[in-house]
Amino acid sequence: MKTYLAWRRAGGLDAVEVYARKVMLNAATSWWRRRWRGERPAGQLLDMEYVEEAEWLLDRDAIWAVIRSLPARQRVVVVLRYYEDLTEAQTAALLGVSPGTVKRRASRAMHALRQRLSGPSVPLLLAGQR
Repeated sequence: MKTYLAWRRAGGLDAVEVYARKVMLNAATSWWRRRWRGERPAGQLLDMEYVEEAEWLLDRDAIWAVIRSLPARQRVVVVLRYYEDLTEAQTAALLGVSPGTVKRRASRAMHALRQRLSGPSVPLLLAGQR
C-alpha cells in the first residue's frame, strides 16, 4: 500500500523496486519491534464456583425480597441508582432531593442489605467488593 501511494514520486522502474524493498524491510522491522499488548496467561486461575440457574434465581428472589423490606425512600434510591443505573445527580433531580441525600440513603440501604444478605452466595456488589 505504501508503495502504491508513492508510485508517482518513486520515479523510474529501478527506483520503485528499491523503494518497495525498503518499505517491506521497514514494515517487517517495525512489526518485530512492536510491543505486544495481548493477553498473558495468569499463574493461577480464580476459583469461581459454578452456580446453577435455579440457585441464581432463588438468590435473586431473596435479594428482591430484602430490597422490598427496605424503607420506601431507601428502596427507591437503590432501584434508581443500581437497577436503573442513574447517576446521583439524576436520581436527586428525579426525587427532588439533594445529591447528598441520595448518597446517604444509598449508603444506609447498602449497609442494611449487606447485613441482611450476609452469607456465602452474596453478590459481589452487596458484599462490598468490586
